Amino acid sequence: MKHGRRPPSSRARASAKLVAGVLGLLLLVGGGGLPLDRATALRQDQAVQSIKCALTRSDNLSVAGGCTDTDRSRIRVRKRPSQTTTITTKPSTTTTTTKPSTTTTQTAIPPSTDAPSGTNRSGLVWSSGAVGDAAGFATWRGRPLDNTTTWPNRSNWNEISHPNIYGAVSATPPEIELSLGLAMLPDPANGATFAQCAAGAYDQYYRTYGSELVRLGRGDSFVRLGWEANGDWLSWSIGSDVANYKACFRRQVAAIRSTDPQVRIDWNMNKGSTMDASVAEAYPGNDVVDIIGVDFYDMWPAYPDRAAWDADYLRTQNGGPRGLGAWLAFAKAHGKPLSVPEWGTTPPDSGGGGDHTTYIQAMQDFFANHADDIAYETYFNIDPGFRLWPSPMYPRSAAEYQARF
Repeated sequence: MKHGRRPPSSRARASAKLVAGVLGLLLLVGGGGLPLDRATALRQDQAVQSIKCALTRSDNLSVAGGCTDTDRSRIRVRKRPSQTTTITTKPSTTTTTTKPSTTTTQTAIPPSTDAPSGTNRSGLVWSSGAVGDAAGFATWRGRPLDNTTTWPNRSNWNEISHPNIYGAVSATPPEIELSLGLAMLPDPANGATFAQCAAGAYDQYYRTYGSELVRLGRGDSFVRLGWEANGDWLSWSIGSDVANYKACFRRQVAAIRSTDPQVRIDWNMNKGSTMDASVAEAYPGNDVVDIIGVDFYDMWPAYPDRAAWDADYLRTQNGGPRGLGAWLAFAKAHGKPLSVPEWGTTPPDSGGGGDHTTYIQAMQDFFANHADDIAYETYFNIDPGFRLWPSPMYPRSAAEYQARF
């Protein structure tokens, strides 16, 4: 969830020659912002492919074949069968607005023609969801939700090991896929540490957690273990304790899988990092990760126009991913699909872009053009600062979302 995530400015760190050369290539192919056509999207994919080695650690990869990890045995991103209701294509909006650009005049981009016709409940070709009132949001946007996210309580080990203690799991209709935020330590930690976790002190709680998911009929849930650990606003923030964090993560995954072999582990970071080291150095290993996720709000930086989106799309931080295209490249380098478990508009007084259409356009185009690589995306619709419905705060963003999703 959102917890004042203003990251500090990136620390200066010399980039490897490989990264510099690849970023030069990316500029030549036109960045990777709002793709205007499939040819542009193809060039973007080729550019993303080119930086995969530069954004990952070779010891976690099979580098043959362009750094693509061929071991996808644990990637289980399944699409639920469509319901009997026929999902029809939404008409594209006919009104466009002209946006200034530093070099050309850019008109607003119509919704991708690839967006409908999927096999998900929503009728989209990727798993699309929202947090909050699932039925109400689905009615408002005109499509069912494929997934939703929730965060069970985490103030003590009993709450962590029993995710449905207050109904957080059972409240979600069974036809909607469930993504769960799972704490790695109680919040506040009350003396719990990554080092104790790595030594096995907390294994029992995560074995119980897995058993509970199976008992509740949610064994195949997406589990966002220690979400946003690269920030500094949660008790399991990595900080400089990278080695113990990775060992703890691996231990907890093993414990969960011992009782719930169907669980889908989402290594879910924030788009910007407060770590001294690269977020890539905190990656715990392909064998304990099924999905790589990034929470990607319209803030720090905001994307009020295409130029801002393009400038950030392939941005790196301390050699690790920061922009959405860089996160996609990182996921593909590890042979994993990408999730965006939290995304949303953000008010200007929180470092966000406020009410505008470019961010919504960019996100939908990204999901549509990279649907084969998207595990799921979930709009964060539960806080007044991010809510599209019901809210008068973002009328332009809300209308754009309705037209595109």
